[in-house]
Amino acid sequence: MNHSTKKGAKAAYLTFILGAVLLVCFRMVLKLDFIDPQTGFYSTHSILDSAFHLIFAGFLLALLIFSYSGHQKFSQEPLPSMKPASATATILGMAIEFKALTDSYKLFTQLTGGEPFKTMDLLLTMVTLLISVVTGVVMIVLAVNMGSDSLKGYSVSAVLVVTVLYQCLMLIERFTSRTSPVTISDDMLEVLMLVFAILFMMAQARIITRINLNKGYRLLEFSGYACALTALVLLIPELFGILIGRLTFEAGRTPEFVYDIALMMYCAVFTRRATR
Repeated sequence: MNHSTKKGAKAAYLTFILGAVLLVCFRMVLKLDFIDPQTGFYSTHSILDSAFHLIFAGFLLALLIFSYSGHQKFSQEPLPSMKPASATATILGMAIEFKALTDSYKLFTQLTGGEPFKTMDLLLTMVTLLISVVTGVVMIVLAVNMGSDSLKGYSVSAVLVVTVLYQCLMLIERFTSRTSPVTISDDMLEVLMLVFAILFMMAQARIITRINLNKGYRLLEFSGYACALTALVLLIPELFGILIGRLTFEAGRTPEFVYDIALMMYCAVFTRRATR
């Protein structure tokens, strides 16, 4: 990378760190004092909620500007060693398999309990479970290859497409599984996080396969940090509220929590390593 590109990458990384610290603290106050834990809506029309959304949008805009401000051609840039991202890729793969296992058990209990299913719904559920299992395996194998610096074979492989498809399915699943209206406080952040995750997986595939690197690196830098930032803002205040007893923990959401935390770590580490 040339000097201007390195400056842009450093600025994006510092924006991510600063945004994480500021927005997590800001939303922790909102989550504990201004958001109704039962409905997810703001309990008062405080200026703080509007300020949070404006600041959050400002950090995303800054990430977008810094990520797309460089003019370096990446076509000849070798992929740096991705060994530091290997552990987080393994955790993400195992989190996907854990979620697939719990979803399979839930489906099994519903079927054995006599719960009626439409044929198309059952087929879609089975396909989603199959893609989940395959994606988990793909991530674990990718982690092994990262650890041994053996990523050259991916230049002629389309296997990473399944990671993008999986993220699309996760977005649909999260959006359609909510019985209450989409609320600004939680559900909208989840939707944003998963949209950024789709973009991140697309960028990751481009970086590893070395296809269209100019767009790939810029998209990776923005979407990776944006996804990790949104996940931190979404998860940390809620986990803190659960630990201090202000919020209740739903055991059924454990697979989602585990997956979101693993996704956040992988996005941050992979993006930082690939763009430094």
